[in-house]
Amino acid sequence: MLTGKGHHVTILEKTNSLGGQMIIAGVPPHKEILHKALEWFIGEVKRQGVEVRLSTEADSKITAALKPDVAIVATGSIPSIPPIPGIEKAVDAWKLLSETNQIPNSKKVVVIGGGIVGCETAHMLVNKGNQVTIIEMLPETCRGQEPLHRGLLDTALKGAEVQIELNACTLKIEENNVQYRNAAGELCNAPCDMTVVATGQKTVAASLVKSIKELGIKTYSIGDATATGNIRTATRSAFDIANSL
Repeated sequence: MLTGKGHHVTILEKTNSLGGQMIIAGVPPHKEILHKALEWFIGEVKRQGVEVRLSTEADSKITAALKPDVAIVATGSIPSIPPIPGIEKAVDAWKLLSETNQIPNSKKVVVIGGGIVGCETAHMLVNKGNQVTIIEMLPETCRGQEPLHRGLLDTALKGAEVQIELNACTLKIEENNVQYRNAAGELCNAPCDMTVVATGQKTVAASLVKSIKELGIKTYSIGDATATGNIRTATRSAFDIANSL
């Protein structure tokens, strides 16, 4: 959109490919369409003549050298890892979605976190023949997901006999067991071969935004760089900022 308004745009991407979270978001069952959307976005970047610098992590020095009139920070978010004893024994859900060759089959798996990522990861795991338990501290799963997808996912998890523990608190992760307190306050154990953590995300853009603003450059942040959300909120925030320039 910015190039369409006559602006020259440069993208700085710290990894060796464009896409960010859309890459892993398209991995769970029935989410493959997101990879098609990503192909379109990347194609549009090329068609609009946007300059792309891969394997380049933005900082104040690199930004200053470009002498931009405006900087837009779209650094996304990273997994939020809770201080649960034994957390180092668990696998992060993003890592599992990024390295699908590591997905087990015919195993017992505990997923800590029943948000969108946790439930979609659980769906992927049961499709591989695993027996899955979700431990969620809130009274409901998939909070924030749009109703249609949420209903389909809920039906799929129930059909696969996924055990879902709501209002539950994870206490300790052991080599082959997760200890938690259930909704009734009882101390429980969930024997498992693998533990997966999907306990939300956190923004990491504050220091970068501050350092660029200190250069006197007009700076905006969009998507998860402002507040964690989803593809709809990220795209909308990007559109609003681009439309205002």
